[in-house]
Amino acid sequence: MPTTYGTMWEANLKKVIVLVLIYPFFIIWNVVISEKDIDFIMGGFLITYRKRVEWASLSEAKFISFVFTLAITLISTGITLSKMSKLKKRVLSSERHLCFATSLISLCFLICVLFAFYFSFIRKYVENDAITDIIYLSEYVAIDLLNVGSPIIMIMACKQLRDHVFFIKSTENGDNNGTAISFTKASSSNLYNNNVGHGTPN
Repeated sequence: MPTTYGTMWEANLKKVIVLVLIYPFFIIWNVVISEKDIDFIMGGFLITYRKRVEWASLSEAKFISFVFTLAITLISTGITLSKMSKLKKRVLSSERHLCFATSLISLCFLICVLFAFYFSFIRKYVENDAITDIIYLSEYVAIDLLNVGSPIIMIMACKQLRDHVFFIKSTENGDNNGTAISFTKASSSNLYNNNVGHGTPN
């Protein structure tokens, strides 16, 4: 693991926050400027729009975004695993958890990539509207899986986070706790011996 990880985030955190705030507008800018309607479906609603800029496809923008995100996830995970494998003391449990979390998150992104690919390049060749309707509804399940799945995967892969979320108190004493307890006992013992040796005032 790179030792400059914390320093790198401190130096670039503001830039990352700005990018996170403005990045969605690169995807939905044509939706923002276009005329929109609200359609109610299956107990919820969705926003449809009539494109003001014809060449700007929301499905293609989402497809590019999903592919880019999936590539970044796989590349960064590969680099992290490569660094971890070169450590003198291998942390195999952390490597397993990282592989598990990355695999599930990548699967969620891959499902969304497939749906975005269908609406970007295949839908115009499909004449059966029933197939498109089924895929259209399934896309919402895939997006919900992506949005809800990521934090669930993090909770499943990280015991410390799982204990914190569900208010589980660990019964195992770590090094810090053991040191603190030993220090407290030693201090109490020394205080008792000192009082006995010098006489306890009445």
